Amino acid sequence: MTIYEAMTAPFEYADPDKAAGRVAAGSVTAYPPDIPILIAGEPIGQDHIRKIKSVQLKGGRVIGLFENKLKVVKN
Repeated sequence: MTIYEAMTAPFEYADPDKAAGRVAAGSVTAYPPDIPILIAGEPIGQDHIRKIKSVQLKGGRVIGLFENKLKVVKN
């Protein structure tokens, strides 16, 4: 799925633990160092979820979450 298709598709918010295998509908960035973890249109894997949790545990910010949920393309 292209970035445009993912960003304009119907979406919902999913708990990170249940988002593996879904497609990201928005970008998720770790700050610091302000590097993307996920880009819209990218399939969400367990490694993405581990990275998000790792950044949060270390006190970093994860930009692109809404109430600690990932924006995903609706099935």
